[in-house]
Amino acid sequence: AHIDDVDYCTYDTQFHMTFFNHGFNERFKQIYIQYQTLWEVLVKVYYTDEIRTKKNALEQHKRIVDAYASGNIELAQEFMEKHYDDAAATFSKLLDKTQS
Repeated sequence: AHIDDVDYCTYDTQFHMTFFNHGFNERFKQIYIQYQTLWEVLVKVYYTDEIRTKKNALEQHKRIVDAYASGNIELAQEFMEKHYDDAAATFSKLLDKTQS
């Protein structure tokens, strides 16, 4: 199934902002906001057919929320670290595409 880029970017932003708004880390929130526009452009232009990456991110979000909901903060942290590592790798890959 196709995952609409606009819907995906809107959801992704809302998911992350929920954590930033409740995490009391204004610096991290500002860094995210700064790079979110670039991320959206890269997703919309270079990853329009990359369903696997979007589905993976959505599955990671679900695991993070489920871990928090069950009270397993350590597991949620592990899932978040994996999510950010994957996002950094994807972001780097997208930036490389723009330079080739």
